[in-house]
Amino acid sequence: MQLVLGTAQLGLNYGITNSDGKPKLEQSLEIIKYALDNGINVFDTARAYGDSEHIIGLAKQKLLEQDIKNEMNIITKLLPLDNLDSDTSKENIYKMVDDSLNTSLEKLNTDVIDSLLLHRFHHFHNKTVWNYLLQKRENGIIKELGVSVYYVSEAIEALKNQDIKHIQLPINILDQQWFCDEFLELVKTRNDVIIHCRSILLQGILVSSPDKWPKIENVDPTEYVDKLNNLVEKFGFNNRLELCFSYIKSIDWIDGLLVGVDNIFQFEQNIKLFGVRRLNIGEINTVRNVFKDVSEILLNPSLW
Repeated sequence: MQLVLGTAQLGLNYGITNSDGKPKLEQSLEIIKYALDNGINVFDTARAYGDSEHIIGLAKQKLLEQDIKNEMNIITKLLPLDNLDSDTSKENIYKMVDDSLNTSLEKLNTDVIDSLLLHRFHHFHNKTVWNYLLQKRENGIIKELGVSVYYVSEAIEALKNQDIKHIQLPINILDQQWFCDEFLELVKTRNDVIIHCRSILLQGILVSSPDKWPKIENVDPTEYVDKLNNLVEKFGFNNRLELCFSYIKSIDWIDGLLVGVDNIFQFEQNIKLFGVRRLNIGEINTVRNVFKDVSEILLNPSLW
């Protein structure tokens, strides 16, 4: 498993617990340099992440100017295409996709996109969108195609398609959907697919005080915080951060762990946290038992 720098925080005001807003440009460039200096060369961005692609492109340009070898591997995502509906013509769909791809290429300062993911999984069902992206891959504009998903059912469908080589999914200590037998069996058969996980702190709320949690019917933040704190003590960790990182590190089918940061100090802490021990099977089973009936709304920040 490797650390991946998620750059949504560098491009826009991101996360329910983020009170400081996005970093200044120079700070963002320093964060990218710090990643590279520490052997982290995979960066996750998206056309929809504000200035994020532009900042990564600037960082690449600085490397070129300083004659430093560029080994950045960049994952970006197609625009959400919120205006696309069943009445949208093929020509307009092609234009939407082209506009998104061409802007990403320009902002990222590149001729080829390493990995392009669908930002909305339902676009995988739009054959005009998907077939056009396959054509772009054949033309060498995109190296690999993938999808960003929310649910295990979507990941199962993605794993059944041989053209999908990259899946990004949300997972955290509360979310038990990924222990589905069908999903785990498919993962074993697809060694060609890279799986990255995001939102391991659920936009920061898992390590925040109850008042920072979203207000959701029948969800008592204090109850969840108490359960997490009890597990910290039971397993001998120092805090909830260590617990959350340890849980993710214990899942052997995850290839990359996305971390988003606002400053270098956070980044240093995340790199240290990545060295935390893994949970043993007994501890994993305890976690699954404690969090077996979690609200689906709580698990999906897009529903908050």
